[in-house]
Amino acid sequence: MSNQAEFEQMAEDVKKSTVGDVNIDQPGMFDMKGKAKWNAWNSRKGMSKDDAMSAYITIAKGIISK
Repeated sequence: MSNQAEFEQMAEDVKKSTVGDVNIDQPGMFDMKGKAKWNAWNSRKGMSKDDAMSAYITIAKGIISK
């Protein structure tokens, strides 16, 4: 996994662990960046906050050990 992908996944996990499931409407089709972020956050739907934080920690430890 690339560093960029790891950081994006970490951002998704932080959002999920702090806010929970998606609680806002999906951005419009012209907001590409917002839509990508929303889709990534929504991909964690149903995951517990604790599981999201554990996933974040696992990725962070992997980055630190590189």
